[in-house]
Amino acid sequence: MNDKTDNQKRSDNEGHRVLISPSITGTILKKELVHQNATIAINQFQDAERLKHYDLIIMPFSEFEMKDQWNITSKDPYKDIFEKQALEALDEGTTFCFVHHNETTPGNFADFSTTGYHPGSEDAIDACLETQAGFRWIDSSKIRIGRSSKIFLSADVKRGEFGTFLKKWGASYNCFRTFGDAKFDDVLYSADEITIGFSICWSRGVIVYLPFQANENNRLDFKNSLLCLVDSLLTYKAKRVRELPEWAKVPLFESETKLAAEKSSLLELLEAVDGQIVPYEEAKSLLVSNEHDLEVAVPGFISSKLGILTDRNEKFVEDFWILNNKNERKIICEVKSVTKGFKKNAIYDLFNHRERHDLAETFPAVLFVNCNLQAGSWAKKDVPIQKNDFKIAAKHHVLIVRIEDLVQIWNSLMTKTLKVDMIMNVFTTGAGWLECKGGKLIVHKA
Repeated sequence: MNDKTDNQKRSDNEGHRVLISPSITGTILKKELVHQNATIAINQFQDAERLKHYDLIIMPFSEFEMKDQWNITSKDPYKDIFEKQALEALDEGTTFCFVHHNETTPGNFADFSTTGYHPGSEDAIDACLETQAGFRWIDSSKIRIGRSSKIFLSADVKRGEFGTFLKKWGASYNCFRTFGDAKFDDVLYSADEITIGFSICWSRGVIVYLPFQANENNRLDFKNSLLCLVDSLLTYKAKRVRELPEWAKVPLFESETKLAAEKSSLLELLEAVDGQIVPYEEAKSLLVSNEHDLEVAVPGFISSKLGILTDRNEKFVEDFWILNNKNERKIICEVKSVTKGFKKNAIYDLFNHRERHDLAETFPAVLFVNCNLQAGSWAKKDVPIQKNDFKIAAKHHVLIVRIEDLVQIWNSLMTKTLKVDMIMNVFTTGAGWLECKGGKLIVHKA
């Protein structure tokens, strides 16, 4: 099998690449698992491409646990190869998910101590390290796994991305606790002080542990559970884009210090170009912002980049106003972010907010929306507003402005193909979907 280059993994125009172990999927076929933002492969890991070529990999916690006819556990010979490739994939930013339900654990649930597992568990720990895919990573992170005699059927969902999945299929006998000075990087599902789902950061990647009670006898429910799991993980991955903190960027190694000096010399030569690139990077950062970050950034972007005055009320963070030169409120605005597609209820929200302020139905209202945050490429993110949606907006005197169009408006302003008064005029009088294409403002109404 030909090995793809590192660049090919991220440049393929196929959306996210997902690999699922057939140990999970059972008789579900690849053609049944269709996701709009991902290509899903079902394959044994030894028969798949190198793991670094996948954005998301899902497998059971006990993937490599083998038992013979006498129920004696043995090690799958591929496990060592898997762990080596997993380290490489994590360096590339791949997300791994280990699902658990009723795994073998060292000792019992009551045997947890402040220093790890109870004395005498060494053989059981070694056995788990030898046979279970998910054990090594938690053991290295000072996280211990235990198994209760009673199943955990419900707990508190800490991350909304997993709300639907955990509500329907989040059940397990296993739970996790830290020891020593360790902490979970992100708790996803917990009951009091008992953690059932969590994630740990590893290099540039993330390792997620989730409970999963699968019902293979109900084919439709089982298929939906797998797709919901993939969807939840891709959404979580999209929201966890992160970089090293500034303090960690300071050189630590002698060779790194020399390279940093060389880099600094080169950057001095490119400083002028970098200065010109910065505004474009800032504009693109708006395209991947969501929720509170987006709600704060949009009015700031309009003020600083378009030169149009805004006013935002901290109490109603999603709302803000566009002002005229006399600081009068002339346009009511709202900011929304959507993981997939466009949600027409955002139009009604803005319509209701306008009523709440006792404004006329024709009072200018602009809905700024960042859609398709889960998309795996710019092309898949830049999706037009559907006709039925912008017709509803036009009917209610609401103007939809995608963040893609907002940054194109800014770019057209920079290239002097648009002027501020032209933008203000459309914001004030337009209704439907405002598209900025080729330096021109096009309002789609019907």
